[in-house]
Amino acid sequence: MRSRLPLLALALALAPISAAALGDTSPGTPPAAGAKPAPAAGTSANPAPITATTPAPASVGSGPPPSPVAPSEAGSPLKPGEKLKMKSVTLHVFHRVFRNFHDQVEAHLKQEFRIGDSDYTGVITEFVPDFAMGLQSHKVMTRSQEPKNPAFHIIVRKNGTPVDTTWAFLDMPPHFTRRALVAFIATRVTFENHPTVTSRDSLALKLMQSETR
Repeated sequence: MRSRLPLLALALALAPISAAALGDTSPGTPPAAGAKPAPAAGTSANPAPITATTPAPASVGSGPPPSPVAPSEAGSPLKPGEKLKMKSVTLHVFHRVFRNFHDQVEAHLKQEFRIGDSDYTGVITEFVPDFAMGLQSHKVMTRSQEPKNPAFHIIVRKNGTPVDTTWAFLDMPPHFTRRALVAFIATRVTFENHPTVTSRDSLALKLMQSETR
């Protein structure tokens, strides 16, 4: 077969080209309406259609993965101008002195809750959906109504007397202020107008495995 291929190629090259191969019905007459020229040698009569492709956005496949608890504003269930309404938050409480002390409470905005079986109580006085603080003014603000960095301002009382104020965050471990005896971490927040969000903090993830319902 190999010895016959050059002869076959030469014969094809020397063969006369017919008018029909060029799309003419007869010499000197234009092709009929709708007639298509014959495909070039070596090409298919029905080539695959060429489809345009849209390049992927630069953000796809780059950067950190999206948060499982904080949806983008484009897919937010909140209407423009609507405020996020907190329903409840699961708080875990720790003591500076008694390291083995641990309590879990389901807290609501502006409703007092007891801390363990002690004389201490707490109350959430403010909820900030997307916590931020001015570098110069040190003023607390929210960057949006999305629960991207939920924070809870808590006043701690002993026998009804305020003894400390602190913040509890969803994605940060408990923080003891200079004079605080108790500290908090939030693990889960429910809302009236938004899906529930849960913490991504490593300690919070361990606590959620042992939470009582």
